[in-house]
Amino acid sequence: MLPGLTVPSSLLVLLQVVRPCFTAPTFRTFSALVTGLIVQTGRRTVVGILLGAGLTRLWPHDRAHYFFAKARWSPDQIGLVLARLLVDRFLPEDAALEVAVDDTLFKRRGKKVFGAAWQHDGSAAGPKATGFGNNWVVLGLLVPMPFLPRPVCLPVLARLWRPGHEVSKVDLARELVGVLLAAFPHRRLHLVGDAATTAERCAICPHAAPGPAGCSATASSTPRPRRPPAAAGTRPGKANAWAARARSPKPPSSPGTPSSATAAPRAY
Repeated sequence: MLPGLTVPSSLLVLLQVVRPCFTAPTFRTFSALVTGLIVQTGRRTVVGILLGAGLTRLWPHDRAHYFFAKARWSPDQIGLVLARLLVDRFLPEDAALEVAVDDTLFKRRGKKVFGAAWQHDGSAAGPKATGFGNNWVVLGLLVPMPFLPRPVCLPVLARLWRPGHEVSKVDLARELVGVLLAAFPHRRLHLVGDAATTAERCAICPHAAPGPAGCSATASSTPRPRRPPAAAGTRPGKANAWAARARSPKPPSSPGTPSSATAAPRAY
């Protein structure tokens, strides 16, 4: 298929699913990059991917950069093709689509990285939960696997959020929900998001169809337990100790006292 590159037949069958999303030359580049991405165990940069595919001395590096910068292909189109594949293989015909939406920080380095800035990082350790990189609003499809006790969230659509612009993360999440609803007009969609994403607002979108099809939302207002900051001159303690205290049930509150609970708004 490619000089110096042999794509395994099992992987090639899977890649053929998205073949209509590319031109013939672009698909050859895409297949090589996916193969290098899987094989590479180090940093998965563009050069690292070419190194994993064994093409660093066979291809000019600008061929891979051209694929991401100027080649004609749509990430949304690829995501929807994969979403249809997952729905056809793992979900019954009348089952609703369970979808999760959230934002995540992809850490980057360099002054010329497009859309990168210092932003909130929910996975950061320490008192300052910030990091430098791109913030992506991601929509994933919850798919039950026969060999796992709980479903797996597989990302299918994403949007880049840029600080300082009028478009908010909620607007981007609502746009992603609308794209997925338009691709599956005859299926109902159950949307799950945290309180920061305000899933009930994402469910109200112009693509929601009346009747059986449409969108419902569940927003959780209960934050994840975090390690409390240690006082000066003391050790923070073991992680399992503070996690057990965070999970311990609290005494019931008296009437009239607000308590944190899971809110389940419905929007049609």
